[in-house]
Amino acid sequence: MRAVIAAACVAVLVAPAAARAQGVDQTCDLTATRFDADTVNILFPDSSAQYWSTRYLAVPGTRIRIDGIFPYSRYTSWNVYDPILRPFAKKSDFELAPDAGSANPFLPGADRTTPTSQRHYTLFITFDPNDNPGPNTIYVDPTKNPRGVITLRVYVPDQGRDVTGGVGLPQVTWEPTSSSGPPATTSPCRNLEKPSSSTVTNAYAGTAGPGTGAPYPGRNPPAWHKFVNLCQSGSDLLFDNQAGDAIPKTGQSPCGNFGSGGFLSNLDNAYAYAFITRGFGPIVVFHGKAPTFAATYPSAPTMPSGVQLRYWSFCQNDPFDQRYVGCRRDDQVKVDASGNYTLVVSQPASWPVAAQNRCRSASWIPWGPQTDGVMIYRHMLPDASFPQALQNVSYGQEQAQMGAYYPTGRYFTDWKAVAKADC
Repeated sequence: MRAVIAAACVAVLVAPAAARAQGVDQTCDLTATRFDADTVNILFPDSSAQYWSTRYLAVPGTRIRIDGIFPYSRYTSWNVYDPILRPFAKKSDFELAPDAGSANPFLPGADRTTPTSQRHYTLFITFDPNDNPGPNTIYVDPTKNPRGVITLRVYVPDQGRDVTGGVGLPQVTWEPTSSSGPPATTSPCRNLEKPSSSTVTNAYAGTAGPGTGAPYPGRNPPAWHKFVNLCQSGSDLLFDNQAGDAIPKTGQSPCGNFGSGGFLSNLDNAYAYAFITRGFGPIVVFHGKAPTFAATYPSAPTMPSGVQLRYWSFCQNDPFDQRYVGCRRDDQVKVDASGNYTLVVSQPASWPVAAQNRCRSASWIPWGPQTDGVMIYRHMLPDASFPQALQNVSYGQEQAQMGAYYPTGRYFTDWKAVAKADC
């Protein structure tokens, strides 16, 4: 029920909007709905990404104009969602043609130090099939998606840059398709940032909770499933466990016609999730081979190429209110000489300083006070030479198709047992 309530809070964004004057700046709306660790930490976010959303009302004869600046960051994109938050269209950084006199710093090998004055792009989201205002245009059919959400993402800003990647928010303007030229005035909200804090989230991650619980949700050892849609992940939460095994199987797949995606998922990402519970043990440890990635932090001079993924991460989220408790992105996960990682998930008290000193090769993620959790593994923009990427994996075949890149898990009773087995 809490998950339904949390989703309903975000669904307010997609309620029918009142008619507005033509050419109205919506940048302030984008700022106001920024996802923040302590205010809108729902829908399974990633702590290394920043999200801004605004709603749209698909009125034929109108379009949304977005005047943006390529950020100094690992990644950026725009996704368009239907009324129940499933993505159906997007423009990623490498797909955006720069304005005249500008360059796209996200192309492989591109100069990432290009000055801000030469990093501009213009994106249009139009509701008229005959409207083609520029090379960066997304058409939204008003008969299929009369309203929904548009979301901007920025991942891993360079060192010293703010959450926008050091370039401020794009200007978002709703205008008639007959408009020509840029907006007459600059948005007053382009460089406005809503106050941000992670105090509550950090305190929550460090709060002690029960050391044990029921042996569900999830399995022992943990089983990873590729995210397909909201229906399937909800079914796995409720029934992919010992209790669910006792329920007679009908042979039918009620989630097959639910569509794909959800929870404001990113079309450039593929996700796998594993439900965990302290009913099997207070510590869970995952091992796997780490994919190579585009290492841009703190400030790579050129955009890396020849890597397996643009980005990957692990997050520990609450399965019911969907908040992240803690995450580790690719460059925050320690790997050994063979490129393998050891990832420990536990409450802080279960991984004391003595454990950290004994297992220096392990990376730790907090579990938080709740006895249940869900691990989320993200893969972004895989190279064609990386068949083990989650994008290429079939639901139900995760371990077989990922091979060494599958995160095998094991529960432990205390940190000394972890040290003996893995350190």
